[in-house]
Amino acid sequence: MKNFFKAALLIAMLCIASSSHSQYVIREAFPNLTFAYPVEMVHPGDGTNRLFVLEKGGRVLVFNNDQNVTSSKVFLDITDRVSAYFYAGLFGIAFHPDYSTNKYFYVYYLSGTGASLTMHLSRFTASPANPDSALQNSELDILTLPCPSSNHNGSSIRFGADGYLYFGFGDSSPGSGGDPENKAQNRSQMFGKVHRINVDSASGGQNYSIPPSNPYYQNTSGYREEIYAYGFRNMWKFTFDETTGRLWLADVGQTRWEEINIVEAGKITDGGERKGLCVIIRQVTAIRQGLYLLNRFMFTVILLELALPVDMYTEEAGCPDLRESMFIQIIQQAGYGRLHGTA
Repeated sequence: MKNFFKAALLIAMLCIASSSHSQYVIREAFPNLTFAYPVEMVHPGDGTNRLFVLEKGGRVLVFNNDQNVTSSKVFLDITDRVSAYFYAGLFGIAFHPDYSTNKYFYVYYLSGTGASLTMHLSRFTASPANPDSALQNSELDILTLPCPSSNHNGSSIRFGADGYLYFGFGDSSPGSGGDPENKAQNRSQMFGKVHRINVDSASGGQNYSIPPSNPYYQNTSGYREEIYAYGFRNMWKFTFDETTGRLWLADVGQTRWEEINIVEAGKITDGGERKGLCVIIRQVTAIRQGLYLLNRFMFTVILLELALPVDMYTEEAGCPDLRESMFIQIIQQAGYGRLHGTA
């Protein structure tokens, strides 16, 4: 109990204290180009000096990485199959590690209407004759999943250094707040999870296979074998640190808090079922395995092998944000050290 009071005092001091922030200057990188609702910019990793920008409506534009570039080309246009609903769209793209040879790239988008959306993880092929154009009719469905709700369905897709494709599905919760159906903690569902699959082989009637190192590979509990980490709300964007290999993920909080998480493979096992999964708990009002409530002058933690965000921030007056070092210090002062684990 003493540790909790120490933590509460420390969080209050941090929130009252003035914060110093690095100053950033925003400059227009490509002043001669315009985009319609851009949601992501990536490079193909093929040795060319090109950038690809995703427009939410369903287009992928390509142009040279040159500040003076004056035009872009339409690399892919799937506006005919991407939903125009506000919370839907074309959200993610990832180029195969061997893209320069096989010309494969993958996209994540939603189709349908607001009342009936479907998630699509698909593979396309670039034209062998024109590197700045994709073959419109080359779509191969890797995975499709109906959305139970029109909210919280966005994410990125990325290839890791292991060659596997990582993708995330939000908790697809209704706009009422929280995760009332507890989908993010339900390992028999794909919602509220980061998944990892092998797109270079197929098995089980799917156009992909499950990496044997996945936490729930060949489990007998009915858990989805694609799961790599779970307990998220809506992981809008994530990326790998090319130097450390860490997977950094931005997750939507509830009402006032936003999170930054590091998704790591843990070392904890339990009954042979939990093999190397690091669960990142999202902030919600209540959660089956535990609860943490972080407010302006309150810090309460009830932990059962849960991994916490490395950073949380809010725009609420009086407590502008919590940097990683502050958050780690709070946990250490509370006597927990750095937390990893599973739920």
